[in-house]
Amino acid sequence: AISYLANNRINSLYELEKMDMAPLLGAVPMSSYLNGQSLHVLQHPKSMVSESIRTLRTNLDFFNLSTDKKTIAISSTVSGEGKSFIAMNLGAVMALSDKRVILVDLDMRKAKVNVPFKSPHSDKGVSTILIRKNTWEETVMRTPVENFDYLPSGPHPPNPSELLLRGEFVTLLKDLKKHYDVIILDTPPVGLVTDG
Repeated sequence: AISYLANNRINSLYELEKMDMAPLLGAVPMSSYLNGQSLHVLQHPKSMVSESIRTLRTNLDFFNLSTDKKTIAISSTVSGEGKSFIAMNLGAVMALSDKRVILVDLDMRKAKVNVPFKSPHSDKGVSTILIRKNTWEETVMRTPVENFDYLPSGPHPPNPSELLLRGEFVTLLKDLKKHYDVIILDTPPVGLVTDG
């Protein structure tokens, strides 16, 4: 009885749905064969993980019918929970359904190491766009998936939170909405830094 009362973890989808805080759009299972592969939906299209990401995409399509342009922020409480994996694969699955998708890496404090495509210019990214050193057009990277682009975070700035609070970030999002159907924001962990 004491161990039951002391257990404050959510152990099933039923417990999560019972909390009734927000709609549950999908659940992606943990898998032992992910091995850090970022574009899992292309390498293992028939796996349970890929199917659950496709289910998430479908549920997101029904979530907000008032607009065909969507901005989706993906975050987690701490690092290592798989938010970048979900953001990358969700973007790829959405692009495979004939939508123009861009993944924006907003974690300017920690460079991504599991991205399946490397930037030829590590000195360009969101951080240099927000200080008006570069434009997003000269910074964006094409991915192996058609209609799916990637905007890297760029060099580590001393003040990422302040850069995101400035008007340049809003201008960047407005400009991206003119060119893309879906903008996916891969944010830093909300439990560690204020950027998220």
